[in-house]
Amino acid sequence: MIVNKASLGLCAALALAAFPAQATNLLVNGGFEGPIINPAGYFQINLGGEPGGFGWTVTVNSVDIVENGLFGMPATMYQGAQGLDLIGLGSTGGVQQTFATSPGLTYLLTFAYADNPFNADPAAASVVVNDGSNTLLSDNIAHSNSTSSNLNWLVYSNSFVATGNSATLTFTTTSGGGSGGIFLDAVSVDTPEPASVLLLGAGLAALGALRRRPRRGLGG
Repeated sequence: MIVNKASLGLCAALALAAFPAQATNLLVNGGFEGPIINPAGYFQINLGGEPGGFGWTVTVNSVDIVENGLFGMPATMYQGAQGLDLIGLGSTGGVQQTFATSPGLTYLLTFAYADNPFNADPAAASVVVNDGSNTLLSDNIAHSNSTSSNLNWLVYSNSFVATGNSATLTFTTTSGGGSGGIFLDAVSVDTPEPASVLLLGAGLAALGALRRRPRRGLGG
């Protein structure tokens, strides 16, 4: 069998096409860019009063969407123009969102977090992923060194294995006050699509086998 370069190129293209350039975020509005609020301002969202485009459910009290330039601060959100203050008014707040999963697949949760620099109280929150029956991930975050010139964002990353067809991510304030708490931004849940990875491996293996196969003459 004669394998020409065009055939090899086609096989390579098909193998690489099966591999996604990047994973897709399973969450809606993970960057809190919606709804769009006034420049350098904030927008309080109360329990049961979630606006269209927010994508999250407020679970406790209230939260704030905050915009770059809040109260004149030069520090910016981790990504984009807006982020979330996990406390809107008072000292408590929380949000959650349910997303689709496939049992047995491993998912990666990542997000950036800081604390409201206009609040002197320590800021902390719990991070929980569950599917109604099982707790798939449970953790705590704390942040206390944000300033109006540098929020000193930290990035959280952890994985969990789904056991059902959906799961719920919940952030809940555990420490904060003065209408300020943990800042959240760039929240993402994704999976590396293992089926695509297997397709890529199979395609590359086929390429190797074709290259190693000896060429035969017309009579053979």
